Amino acid sequence: MREARQDLGPDALLMESRLAADDSRHLGRYEVIFGALTAASAGPQQGAAAPQPASPREEVNAELKMMRGQIDELKRLLQPTAVPQSTKSEGDDIRDELIAADFEPAVASGLVETALTIWNSAAQTPRNGSAAAGLRNVIRECIHRRLQGSAGDDRTIVFVGPAGAGKTSSIIKFAIQNCLAQRRSVRIISVDTDRVGTHERLKTLCAISGIGFAAANSIAEFYALASEKSNREYTLIDTPGFSNADKDAARELAFAVNRITRKEVQLVLPAPSRRADLEKYIARFTAFQASRILLTKLDETDSLGAALSVAFRAGMPFSYFSTGQSIPEDLEMANIQKLTTGLFAPQAERAASAA
Repeated sequence: MREARQDLGPDALLMESRLAADDSRHLGRYEVIFGALTAASAGPQQGAAAPQPASPREEVNAELKMMRGQIDELKRLLQPTAVPQSTKSEGDDIRDELIAADFEPAVASGLVETALTIWNSAAQTPRNGSAAAGLRNVIRECIHRRLQGSAGDDRTIVFVGPAGAGKTSSIIKFAIQNCLAQRRSVRIISVDTDRVGTHERLKTLCAISGIGFAAANSIAEFYALASEKSNREYTLIDTPGFSNADKDAARELAFAVNRITRKEVQLVLPAPSRRADLEKYIARFTAFQASRILLTKLDETDSLGAALSVAFRAGMPFSYFSTGQSIPEDLEMANIQKLTTGLFAPQAERAASAA
């Protein structure tokens, strides 16, 4: 009203107040129309009384009317809108849980699709609990069947993997538990063609444990040691933790390893690693043709989805779990149920238990 009186004079009147049209909302939320008596219309006219200026009461009423309109509009805007019902299915929710656990999206989708197929194909079978709980159990079973490994019967076992994964300590644990404790003779071959002095730690551990030891400083020396007739029942081979810069050396050693008959290759991977890093490790050691994964450092992480995802995608079952640094106690046969116990979100696990 003040601005209108400044522009139109003291006789300005509020004519109308309404919400602005959509195409003019950028100018303001309300469209307010004022009017004023013109000089021509202010003069006396024959047969008609001159318009009278609005009284203060009329002006107040006009302002109140405009304010009521604004309040009604604010009420309408502040009213809670109905939340649309989620269109996500139970399968979508479970897929999101797997991805949140660091599963690769493609692996998560494949697991859910497989679980849905199995669950729906058994629709005529009486089932307890909710569909979501049933799907989670089916997924656990799918993971278990694909990744639950068994001990091989090969007498030559090669351990490969990145530096710091825990190969050396895992070899000593394996030798004590599966060889010395079973009264089987064992020899460990340590091969490293580039770094001097890398055999010393393993040599010391072997001496303390009463395990036969041999060091190879060249590929030819390694192959000769691995191929010779030995009175030992088991031969365990420790290899360097090759980096991306050691591709040629890794390829050369892999060629020699692949020439050995009746062998088993274990890929040693650290459980706390990110999925992207685990995928790189698998790709880096592909030339060694590993058939099983020995997972280490399970005591250092509660998030095991990444290890499950890369192993599932690679189709490589787990053989052993290293759960700490104590020798030889902290090495056990792989138990996939141990990895899948906390796979899904806590609320989902509680719901499954309740069902």
